[in-house]
Amino acid sequence: MGLDLENQTFKQPNSVGFVNNTPDVEQFAIAPFAQFSSDITLDTTVSYGVRYEYVRLSVDDFIVGNTFNGTAGNSVEGGNPSFDEFLFNVGITHYLTPNHQVFASFAQGMSTNEALRDIRSGGTASNPLTSVDGAINPIKTDNYEIGVRGLIAQADYTLAAFYSESDSGATLSLNDVTGNLESTRAPERVWGAEATLGFNILANLRNDNTVSWQEGERKLDENSDWEPLDGTRIAPLKVTSMFIYDAHEFGRYNINFIYSGSRDKEDEITQGAKYAVDSFFLANAGMDYDLPVGTVSFAIENLFNEEYMTPYAQSEQNASRYYNAPGRRFYLNYEVKY
Repeated sequence: MGLDLENQTFKQPNSVGFVNNTPDVEQFAIAPFAQFSSDITLDTTVSYGVRYEYVRLSVDDFIVGNTFNGTAGNSVEGGNPSFDEFLFNVGITHYLTPNHQVFASFAQGMSTNEALRDIRSGGTASNPLTSVDGAINPIKTDNYEIGVRGLIAQADYTLAAFYSESDSGATLSLNDVTGNLESTRAPERVWGAEATLGFNILANLRNDNTVSWQEGERKLDENSDWEPLDGTRIAPLKVTSMFIYDAHEFGRYNINFIYSGSRDKEDEITQGAKYAVDSFFLANAGMDYDLPVGTVSFAIENLFNEEYMTPYAQSEQNASRYYNAPGRRFYLNYEVKY
């Protein structure tokens, strides 16, 4: 049993003296929870719990910013919208053998991450927002997962599949007129699979690998078909591989490789970040060395200075967001723990 408390203040001042794009918002959240675990048999364990989440926002009166065509200059009355929800979770783990287990789980979640995007644009020219009360709706999701994990000789592995759904998900869609990202609310569902594999090549040389894939869709209105979620929500196939070498008193070294795949749903997505995403390959390297006092770390990001764009930027293809990712970068860090 426990209690989570959180208080955040968000401000986005405009340094050049224009009207702020986002009103000042304070968010208070309190969430008591209880989590339990029971052994059904010697090989099977069930965990279950409940969480009550209460969120209260304090939003100042504000004037819609100049960047939102059609509603710029409109006055919006602030307020104190609040949300509360009971969230449940249950999971089961069964040992097939001492080294292999299967698992399944269900968990609910609630988020207000897109709350500011729901209000800052001030609605639309045909339906302007006059008050924040009733204009902010949290996102509640139901999440399911099933998988298997275990050990084979010196290797550890995980295979899992997941499915998530929401009656009112939030997707960021690009407004073609203003170039701004705005929140589009619609029922949605997301599914995917993940796999990990790690093993020791030598006593001091390890290799860790991951593969992740996901897909999703949304239903913009009752009369439309389900269409793929856009590039702000769905990332393409991703494969990673990291080699870690421990030279003991001579330092620790690593190199990791990242492959990001392609995704093309341009013909199926009606609005949002719909453009095709091309694949790319990256490598990063780093080392840590213990000094008599402290540890020095050195890293190189984008080792081969690959010229690429992130999947997010590729899917947007908007002048203000269509830009290259950073090239080769070097990092040097010194850390002392006490």
